[in-house]
Amino acid sequence: MIELGSIDADVSDSAYKAYTSTVEQLTRRPLADIAAGVDKIVVKRLPANTPAIMSVAQVQQALKNLGFFPNTSIDGICGYRTQSAIRLFQEYVRSVEKLASTPDGQFGPKSQAHLQRWLDNKLQTVWAPIIEAWKNGATGPGEYADWIALLESVKQQALASPTRVQKTSSAFVEMRCRGSSTTSSFCSSKASSSNFRAPLNRVRQTTLQVRRFSYRVSTSTTLDGIKANTSHSVPGALVCSSCAPAATNILMMPISQKASSRMGR
Repeated sequence: MIELGSIDADVSDSAYKAYTSTVEQLTRRPLADIAAGVDKIVVKRLPANTPAIMSVAQVQQALKNLGFFPNTSIDGICGYRTQSAIRLFQEYVRSVEKLASTPDGQFGPKSQAHLQRWLDNKLQTVWAPIIEAWKNGATGPGEYADWIALLESVKQQALASPTRVQKTSSAFVEMRCRGSSTTSSFCSSKASSSNFRAPLNRVRQTTLQVRRFSYRVSTSTTLDGIKANTSHSVPGALVCSSCAPAATNILMMPISQKASSRMGR
């Protein structure tokens, strides 16, 4: 049985110690502080010379080749990433193939039988053709491509018929970029986009209602692939949370009780 903490017989103590040190650095928590349970690594060295039982390295290599464990190194150590890959494979067998499988991250005889079946029959995941298409520079069919197509249609609709809020938000961000002394990729990319530009007099016609010590502005706009959010109650400042660093504190105004101020002046 391969489970979290299992290591192959030929893995040296120094290699395992290096692995645990890396885990502690990434998680910023000593492994000894992890409470006993399914998430705690307990070292269990597997026996050598068991040809009927897959080693950790063999499982890692098989899962990598089948697309369940990409961009990994074969080290013979069943850590958190290897456990996740095993669980992903088990879940695929259960949810996609509709076969008996328990996604618990423990690799026993049943999981080995399923994995060996995949290797013998040269099966591939439903996303394998998409990955190959990506490697060739194409999107490929599938859910990802469907989402991209949907987002593109929403973008084109917004560009063709922007709402009043979208026009105001776009013009407001452009006004800040024009007035900024700091050059940024955000401002430079927007300056060259004719779809993004809006008349500044449109901004001057927009009134912000201001209360004592705070502004309340709610705008969420995606235009030309850039999302600008202003949805804050901010003391003394109007903040564009997704703009360039130079546009973080966009506007500072003196505040009076129920005063109104026009943007762009």
